Amino acid sequence: MKPAYSVITVLVLTLIVIIVGGELYLRHQFSAYTTALCPSPCQKDNSIGWINKKAIINSPSFSNDRDNITITQSADGRRITSDDGLNSSNVLDQLVVVGGSFTQGYGLSDEETWPWLLQQKTPCIEILNYGTTGYGTYQCLLTLERVLPTLSSPKIVIYGFLEHHLIRNVSPPDWQAMLAMNRKGEVWLPYVDIDEQGKLVRYPPTPVKRWPLDHSSAMVRLIEIMYLKTFQSRNYFEKMDAAWQLIMIEMRNLCARHGCRLVVMILGLNDQSQKQFYTTFLKMNHIDYIDGSLEFCPELLLEKDPFHHPNPKANAVWADILSSHIYCRENEQIDFVKRGP
Repeated sequence: MKPAYSVITVLVLTLIVIIVGGELYLRHQFSAYTTALCPSPCQKDNSIGWINKKAIINSPSFSNDRDNITITQSADGRRITSDDGLNSSNVLDQLVVVGGSFTQGYGLSDEETWPWLLQQKTPCIEILNYGTTGYGTYQCLLTLERVLPTLSSPKIVIYGFLEHHLIRNVSPPDWQAMLAMNRKGEVWLPYVDIDEQGKLVRYPPTPVKRWPLDHSSAMVRLIEIMYLKTFQSRNYFEKMDAAWQLIMIEMRNLCARHGCRLVVMILGLNDQSQKQFYTTFLKMNHIDYIDGSLEFCPELLLEKDPFHHPNPKANAVWADILSSHIYCRENEQIDFVKRGP
């Protein structure tokens, strides 16, 4: 009997070592993702889910070229685009920017983001950057519905588009789990669906459901995400294209009602072969777009960022592309020039 007990003891101890070791390893890995939802302070919002919180903070840099970055956000959720950008001047024409982390400038200091760089190149217009990490197209639309009526002279809206926004709009369970992965509090997520008549149905921010122990165990968290991605998220892909198209039409109509022009800036695509799907839809629905999609080689990415966000070089490219489409007239008004197809 003793050999049997010895074998069982060894197996139990081995299993314990594997579980404890796996837990410690995963916690170390997940620690790099502690800013998954908010790389800067954010707060719950009853309509949009979350918005950036007023703050001036220093944060460790993901770049090898600097130790720290500065993130400055105003009371209405904007990230500043100039040294005096905390308060809107209400004098110049205004260019409103919405989007996710590529637009907000995840991992970058204020002066490295493409909205800041674009502001330096187009001083005749006030650029208001409402980009927020984690946002999809629907949350960008909700932001514009709140912001545009409050502005004095909005002329252009630039939506920084990423292909992953389509997933975020319909909020599959694995996306919810990813957002909630490292949040201490609840995550409230607005989303849309398509009804039987093919119409867009809006849902207000809903608390993300979480598995027991996923707050305390990294292994439970990983298993949860893998399970949801494999078994619970497939049907959402069938609706995401149609949902995005309907949201874009609502965004176009909203901008038209406020006398401003919607421009989609394509920042990144998971599959370049899908570009024609997006550009054909935008052209057919009279929505201007600029193709700024980059092939993200290591030279254009933040070296220490686990999410592989673009670095200052990529942001400078986007600012150059956009500035070639916008020019200032002598009377300090702006024009948007559409070039290419």
